[in-house]
Amino acid sequence: MFTIKARDLAAILDRVAPHRFQADDDANDLDTLILDSTPAHLHAVGCSDRTLAVARTSVTGDVWTAPVGYDDATALRAWLESSDHVTVEHVTTSGHQQLRFTEGPAQITVPAACHVGRLPWRALLRLVLDARKHSLAVGRPVQLSADDLARWGHAGADGEAIEFRSLGPVGTLVTAGPDFLGLQTPHTWTGRHRAGAGPPRCAPACSCSPGPSSRWARGTRTTPERRGSCLPVPAPARSRC
Repeated sequence: MFTIKARDLAAILDRVAPHRFQADDDANDLDTLILDSTPAHLHAVGCSDRTLAVARTSVTGDVWTAPVGYDDATALRAWLESSDHVTVEHVTTSGHQQLRFTEGPAQITVPAACHVGRLPWRALLRLVLDARKHSLAVGRPVQLSADDLARWGHAGADGEAIEFRSLGPVGTLVTAGPDFLGLQTPHTWTGRHRAGAGPPRCAPACSCSPGPSSRWARGTRTTPERRGSCLPVPAPARSRC
């Protein structure tokens, strides 16, 4: 349990909200975002067929992860508009995970989306960090479509400069200040998205620039007894709710 400013929680939700699967995508079971708490940060993780975005804010919290359906996340975001400081609890009721947000007598409870597979975004973060040093990432142009730019515009919601850096065949690294990381899967050099180049199903990735990279890398380490393996798997395991 921890307390967070409502505007800080709303801000990380807003920064990742554009990164979701479209209604006509064959991935309705992935139409979620992830709220992930560590002792130092609360992360919000959004994933589409071609992008992954991770935003974080400082908290003094516990260790838990909960996928949240976008409809529930939208309801939470609206509830935060009339809130100031919110207490966040991760609870289990009748074997099901829930997130409880409270301010005085006001409360909203959001169920975890039990039907989705685990999203190993930390493992993909480490892979992308390594890709920054690859020779194929040096001197390559960054190509983004208008739709891509519209998605990433929310990353700098507080006026942060948004930086795009080529990772060659891995894609494009996106950063906005010290608390936002993103990955755009690659386009061909004609500007078209490379077929089949998106992140594995249920496997978002994220990335970072030279400034925040070491801090993010340290913050994503977890011990086996607290988390389990973060390595990508061919068939994602179901979330335990």
